[in-house]
Parts: sequence; C-alpha cells; structure tokens
Amino acid sequence: MLRSGCGNPFEALPLSEVASRYIELEAVQNCVLAGGDDYELCFTAPPERHAEVLSIAQQIGLPLACIGIIKDTTGLSLLRAGQTMIIKATGFDHFA
Repeated sequence: MLRSGCGNPFEALPLSEVASRYIELEAVQNCVLAGGDDYELCFTAPPERHAEVLSIAQQIGLPLACIGIIKDTTGLSLLRAGQTMIIKATGFDHFA
C-alpha cells in the first residue's frame, strides 16, 4: 500500500512510532533526514509505471512510500506541507 502521495515527501517518510511523536522537534527532523543507521530501500520508476508498481506492491503486501521525484536539476529540495524545508544537517560523507 502506498503510504502517501509525492506531493509532500517529508510526510511520506516512514517513521518509527517514537519519531512520529516528536517529529516537530528540529533535532528529530535532522535525525530522520541525515542520521542513524536505519535503512529502507529506495528506487525510482517511470511515472507511467506508477499504477503497475502499486499493483505489484499490493499483491505482495509491500508497503511503499512515494517520497519524491527526480528532476533535471541539481541539488535536493524537500517539501513539507507544500513548503520547501531548509535542511541543516547532512549525512556522513565517506569522501570528505
């Protein structure tokens, strides 16, 4: 089942029960976006295959969350409630 549409990716991110309770705290938002070792698989699919991907996920009981779209631009933008979020923290840079 799809957890949310791609309109507000932050709201679609899968969160633990504890993180959900404290998500308004900036420190929790930073942890969700850039910290820890909790992993989920991320993949892309062409928009015209959206219905097919959802159908397959539903058939096998796989929860999906549409967390964004790929654009022909550089950088990362994150929407929350339709507004662009400022991302202060970044993940670990293995090449720094």
